[in-house]
Amino acid sequence: MFRPNLVPGILQTPDYSRALDRIYFPDDTDQELDRRVQLRIKRQAVITRRVRPITLKVILQEAALRTLVGSRKTMAAQHRHIADISTRDNVEVRILPFAAGFPVGLYVGPYVILDFGFDSKGEKVAPSVVFLEGYAGDMYLERAQDERMYRKAFAATESAALDPVQSRHLLRQVARELAV
Repeated sequence: MFRPNLVPGILQTPDYSRALDRIYFPDDTDQELDRRVQLRIKRQAVITRRVRPITLKVILQEAALRTLVGSRKTMAAQHRHIADISTRDNVEVRILPFAAGFPVGLYVGPYVILDFGFDSKGEKVAPSVVFLEGYAGDMYLERAQDERMYRKAFAATESAALDPVQSRHLLRQVARELAV
């Protein structure tokens, strides 16, 4: 998963999620916002459950760390949460620093490559899909050539990103800066 501008829902804290949803859904009641936030938080159980948690590889562009969502306190807590969850064996978070520029050569928006695992014979359960999230709607790319293109983009971005330990240090550093 590559997210250039926001923390993805699967890693959001309730306060971060609520701050975003309050802007995106301005007419929602507090109850509706709380319901949205709780659903997002419940979906996160797939990475923390004891039995067969999913493997999550995320690259966040530094802009996602530095763009204020909610308050400084909200952002500091959000970054500490990502740093903490990235210590799990099934979660890898890397930060693409501003200094890395555009490793693919142009701007690539947010995307997720969804892999569905293998059956007992080692065969893919289902073909991989690339999910593109957009303001006007979402797209699912199912062609093998699209998957290859996005995997190539992910590999280039991953090689330009900080390693997981450096990324965790940066997350904690930015959290400390925001807490001041």
